[in-house]
Amino acid sequence: MSKIAKQFLRDYINEQSSSNTDDILNATKEMFKDVPQEVLEAEMDSHLGYDKNDLSEKDATNRRNEYSSKTAKSELDPVKIDIPRDRYGIAIKLRDT
Repeated sequence: MSKIAKQFLRDYINEQSSSNTDDILNATKEMFKDVPQEVLEAEMDSHLGYDKNDLSEKDATNRRNEYSSKTAKSELDPVKIDIPRDRYGIAIKLRDT
């Protein structure tokens, strides 16, 4: 793990005012929920060829179009994720590894 990642985790745990291992585990669960969501958003950015809030003129006719909610199983807890979709109905898929 890089120094930046370690420092980020330390800062995050300190911000949560964690005083025991249960508090740290709960903070980790909350932080984990954001990871798959951000991965899916980044994949949609790559799929469409532009960032989510890019207001510039685009050559493509395909755009973001709503979300569909899914619950993904994880070792920490089930995680509710909003799957981004495009106008053509393509949803970025989670992969089992």
